[in-house]
Amino acid sequence: AETMPRVNEKYSILDSVGLARYLLERGLRVHLVDSDGVRRKGGDLAHVLACEILGVPCTPDGYVAGGEPTRPASESNVRPTDPDALGGVTGAMLAEAERVLRAFDC
Repeated sequence: AETMPRVNEKYSILDSVGLARYLLERGLRVHLVDSDGVRRKGGDLAHVLACEILGVPCTPDGYVAGGEPTRPASESNVRPTDPDALGGVTGAMLAEAERVLRAFDC
């Protein structure tokens, strides 16, 4: 049985395009979403996935229709303001982690 392509074990970088190709070659449907682009345009990733990929009924502005309004994940998933809640992680450390993660974002 064929296995997933191996990656350079020195690094932990996800090759999302390579993974998508691998899945496509095996007959699976694949959707690539530019999550940073969704965020920049003021969208909410959960709603984009539900509306555009899963085909859930949505409003014209791209949010899941019906039910109780929810806060977008971009507003709900925020860092606590209490500095002790982060276990001593500084703003500079968070900024560096963000810079590194964004460098690997596809």
